[in-house]
Parts: sequence; C-alpha cells; structure tokens
Amino acid sequence: MSASKKPESFGRSLVEAMALNTPVIAANHGGSLDIIPSKDMLFNPNDYKELANKILNVKKAFECVSHRNAYFTI
Repeated sequence: MSASKKPESFGRSLVEAMALNTPVIAANHGGSLDIIPSKDMLFNPNDYKELANKILNVKKAFECVSHRNAYFTI
C-alpha cells in the first residue's frame, strides 16, 4: 500500500511490489496513476474509509482464492 499524501513522480516501491505479484493499493495521484493498471486499486488520500474498503476487498479476494485452492483442483 502506498498512502503518500504527497504525489511521487515514480513509485518504485509500487513497481517492485507488482513484480512480486503483490496486490498494490495506492493513492490516486502522482506516478501511481500511470503505474497501477486497475483504477479500482486507487484511493483518494484524504478518504480513510475508501482506503479501508480497498483493503477489505483485497482481503476478500485472497480468502476466495484460498478457499478455491483448498477445495478445488484447477
């Protein structure tokens, strides 16, 4: 997660996390607008409730994948 209130020109930590297949949630300003492919993973840095919802959505997605892997063969 990148919750910087000040825009970064290029979010190197975002790119590094994405290279490791780590979900990335970032503030919707600066370089993250060009780096993050899914705008669903961006949040307004002044809206903590939006950030909390993004985190919960990622958690739910991981729970679904874990359930699928535990009970189904792909």
